[in-house]
Amino acid sequence: MTEPVLPLPDLPLMIEDLLVRARQLADAGAHREAIEEILDHVAALREGRG
Repeated sequence: MTEPVLPLPDLPLMIEDLLVRARQLADAGAHREAIEEILDHVAALREGRG
């Protein structure tokens, strides 16, 4: 018997949401490190590491 397969998260939507958040932080004048952290997470998701 095989284990049930969970549905994969909708990565494009997750990435889009993270990019919107990064833009909002940038527009609000957030520290560069906070924005870079989000962009690193986006890169990890795109590469399958997230």
